[in-house]
Amino acid sequence: MVVKCSIFGCTNRKDHETDLEYYRLPAVVTNQGEECEKLSSERRRLWLANIGQNFENKNIQNVRVCSAHFVNGKKSYLHDKLSPDWAPTVNLGRKRHASETACDRYDRMLERKRRKS
Repeated sequence: MVVKCSIFGCTNRKDHETDLEYYRLPAVVTNQGEECEKLSSERRRLWLANIGQNFENKNIQNVRVCSAHFVNGKKSYLHDKLSPDWAPTVNLGRKRHASETACDRYDRMLERKRRKS
């Protein structure tokens, strides 16, 4: 099976662009507590909203997003909700320019945390 990016208008494929990573749609974690389940379901909902396609007739297990759609080129960890890479935000097939300001805001927050400690 050829792995293709599910973002509308993205033509990246794993057999052509070997330098990119391809991430699955985040699963809802149900066995690590209520807070983790809530956080993972919110992240999955945001990913689906940002992808912006209707997956009713498709196998949702085959949804992939390439690293070209993340500000820093890779997805962030589940508990790093303030990161601009918590969900894909770049080149989503429609105009979105909030990713640059989100990245700047995240960098400032990390710098403040670093200075405090």
